[in-house]
Amino acid sequence: MFRLYKYRSFTTGTDRKRLKRILIRHELYCPTPIELNDPYDCNIGTADQLIGQLIKFGVFCTSGEKHNDILLFSHYADKHTGLCLVFQVDTERIIAETSFLGFSERVNYVQDFPKFDGTNIHHLPKTKYFVWEYEDEYRVLADLESLPSKFRSFEKDELVEVRFGLKMKEQDQQLIKQWSNLGGLSRVRFSKADLRQDTFQLSYSP
Repeated sequence: MFRLYKYRSFTTGTDRKRLKRILIRHELYCPTPIELNDPYDCNIGTADQLIGQLIKFGVFCTSGEKHNDILLFSHYADKHTGLCLVFQVDTERIIAETSFLGFSERVNYVQDFPKFDGTNIHHLPKTKYFVWEYEDEYRVLADLESLPSKFRSFEKDELVEVRFGLKMKEQDQQLIKQWSNLGGLSRVRFSKADLRQDTFQLSYSP
């Protein structure tokens, strides 16, 4: 078992629709690389090296246990007004029974600009510049050629905790709890972030 952390904003209409879909329909949105915030993400190499080598794919990104939650709440949860979804994934299943999230792999962070060609192109989606290390990113790819929809299902028991940001509105917290009930997410624990007084870290209380 290991845990994955997904930080989300709750500001725009799109933010709310996608989170509602996660909680009620248990579906995750997998953006294409061009939608990601790093212009080099999946974009290392010349066109003649990459063309025809990669299928069309979406990427679902999460963070591992070593992530910096203060920075991720700031960058991906709209300055701590959003939330963090905590997934617990079973890593001991046989491949045929592995869930979508169970195929998540850790990103490899590099300092030197790598070269990709037909022999190592499969490493491209999992390679990022080392300045992103604070995310401790894990990602799983969605094949958009065999299944064009950018949404992929997860098992509802995999979502075990929802962490509300420091500045998340009470009314938004209540709405998220309602959606979780509608989605039958009985295992979910709700907690609220708070500032600690002894270190530059967050604590979480029920």
